[in-house]
Amino acid sequence: MSLSERSRAAIHEGLSTVIDQEAVEEMLAQFRDAEELASKRDIGEFRTEMVERFADVDRRMTQGFADADRRMTEGFAQMREKAHSDLRWTIVTVLASNSMMAGIVGALVSS
Repeated sequence: MSLSERSRAAIHEGLSTVIDQEAVEEMLAQFRDAEELASKRDIGEFRTEMVERFADVDRRMTQGFADADRRMTEGFAQMREKAHSDLRWTIVTVLASNSMMAGIVGALVSS
């Protein structure tokens, strides 16, 4: 519940004559100032601002995840291509080594 300054002053003045001033001040401390309360308009503006901020965060996160996904996809493609290249080199090297060994063995057997 809220009180305007005018109402607060009137209550303080009226009750102070009947009960202890400190007790009146403690009681009035339980009431909020009218200026502290948010209006429906304030809440609506705050909600709109929060919706915009969350939309911005969502947009940035979506873009960030898309960028990370793209970089990972490109990186895995490069790794796959490198692995295939290395495998081809290994196969060619093994075949060439086997051919050389067969040639050497053939030359040794025929001599």
